[in-house]
Amino acid sequence: MQQSTRIRNPWIRLRRWFAARPVLCTVISLLACAGVPLLYQVLIEFTRIRSFTVTLTYLSGRISNLLLGWVPLALLFLALTLLTRRPAVPAGIMGVILATGGISNYLKLSYRDEPVVPSDLFILRDAATIGTEMRPAITREMVVFALAVILVTVALTFVRLPWPKGGRGWALRALSGGMALVCACLFTVREIWHEPSMRARGLGYFSTGLADEYYKGTFVPIFLHMLGDMKIDPPAGYRKTSVEQLAGEMAAQAGERDSQATPDILVVMSESWFDLERVIPGEYSQDLTANFDRLSREGVSGYFLSEGYTGGTANIEFSALTGFCTDLLPQGSTAYSEYMHEDFASYPLYLKQQGYTNVAIHPYLRSFYDREDAYADMGFDAFYDMEDFADPTYAGDYISEKSTIDKLIDTYKEETAKTDGGVFIHTVTIQNHVSYTGGIYPDGYRVTAKVPGLNKEETALLETVATNMRDIDRALGRLTDYLETVDRDVIVLFFGDHQTGVADDDTINVNEKAASYLSLPDQERMVEKYKVPFLIWSNHDKKDAVTEPLTTAYMLLPMLGAYYDAPQPAWMSWLHSTLPECRGLARGYAIAPDGSVGLPEGQINELLRKYWTVQYDLMFGKEYSRNILYS
Repeated sequence: MQQSTRIRNPWIRLRRWFAARPVLCTVISLLACAGVPLLYQVLIEFTRIRSFTVTLTYLSGRISNLLLGWVPLALLFLALTLLTRRPAVPAGIMGVILATGGISNYLKLSYRDEPVVPSDLFILRDAATIGTEMRPAITREMVVFALAVILVTVALTFVRLPWPKGGRGWALRALSGGMALVCACLFTVREIWHEPSMRARGLGYFSTGLADEYYKGTFVPIFLHMLGDMKIDPPAGYRKTSVEQLAGEMAAQAGERDSQATPDILVVMSESWFDLERVIPGEYSQDLTANFDRLSREGVSGYFLSEGYTGGTANIEFSALTGFCTDLLPQGSTAYSEYMHEDFASYPLYLKQQGYTNVAIHPYLRSFYDREDAYADMGFDAFYDMEDFADPTYAGDYISEKSTIDKLIDTYKEETAKTDGGVFIHTVTIQNHVSYTGGIYPDGYRVTAKVPGLNKEETALLETVATNMRDIDRALGRLTDYLETVDRDVIVLFFGDHQTGVADDDTINVNEKAASYLSLPDQERMVEKYKVPFLIWSNHDKKDAVTEPLTTAYMLLPMLGAYYDAPQPAWMSWLHSTLPECRGLARGYAIAPDGSVGLPEGQINELLRKYWTVQYDLMFGKEYSRNILYS
């Protein structure tokens, strides 16, 4: 009776039917090796483009690039099929990995205009946290991809290669599968990791940005190419004598600093803060930058070209605190999670050596982007996260700007009461973090907006962001009003980390509908999309509305030190001395002394060579320059 039941089971009958046809199983397995990786690559782009016909048109112009990614995938599929005798195994494993990557790629491109990169593997926990809080909508294309993976895997479960079992059969399969793996690796190294080969195909990172390179090359080959690009090689001629000579020349160019002043320094990096009224022109019921504009008339202000859009906060923070350029690091890397080490050369660590007390404040998880370890490496004495806030107020899902600034003021009072030495407090706020929901603020408190061309839903999103911007500006005024009452010299550096797409969970991006944005040429559009205002202000040294040309995040603290005679290492003094030649490098573009942008060439490349030599030395090398530039 038991045997009869098994025979009537359709799954067993199908399996036996295929087992009796070894040639057919072999043919199906080989076809799966060729077809399944190709299908998954098409579905990755379909998930992003969200139209099958447009996807086919897009891929028809990129056949060679599609095949570039197909070859290693097909060889890997073949290797796993040979090793397990079951094509369903690589179909399932590869399907889950590529579907996860494709969906993550779509979401990251939608919110941040950047594709998924290998370095994202270092921040999987943080990415999962963000994804959970943003609650992204499940699209039809995501469902199609998931169903395709399930159907292909289930269909192939009945197929098994008719290779012999036992030790001899396993040895033969292992040898064949190993050869396939070796071929996949050789192809990847010789073709995808080989920069001249990629450039001959019109691929590789030329400076136009990660998203542009991805659009040209499709997901798999570009991801694999960036995987090979993660290795950091020393600069040509890197050795102790040459680095020490270069560092000595930099220190001489920076000049001696005679000041013994130790003003308190407060750095406030406000999440997703920018001048919304400029980016999305319209009628707003309140002035969103009243305090910023007032303080700019008695301080130093301007714009810097941010490395991020709707994300990348940790890298912008890292760049500002160290004077290091993230453009010179592997594409998409996250310095806090990948490159930090004990006593990391940075501005806070230098101040600590000068007797300063260093405190960091961030009203979120202390583990986020490994900040707890990164701050300790940079010389912070204390770090207050969201658990250290007593009864904070929330704005939407996050602790409000007002509560964060109140925490900053309270911390400043506590630290200055304990010491006559300098105090350095670095604060990262979070109120305006994506994503946004319309209608969360009540009438009378909410900033209303009228922008031509926006529907009711888009206007509601914009009003949420506008209200956040107004709150950020009020908090800035609250901080500086308090500092006007203290009898200590204080300098404030205030800036946003990046612009943000005014978007909801379906990634409606209001910014890109503005006529003033759409009418610009590509390079100017890039600048408008990535430039963010900054302000340097002091309660004891008022300036006459100094406006700086466009610069970069890693030039902000060097400018603070130069304008307000604050202590800074020779490294940052040297950075400031280079402003008449180049105002920084961001997103692959060099910023000229007048604030215009262009590809680096001539003398700028020589300057960048010197810059990278020291940055490599301090981040990854033997730190030959440390005693000269950070003494």
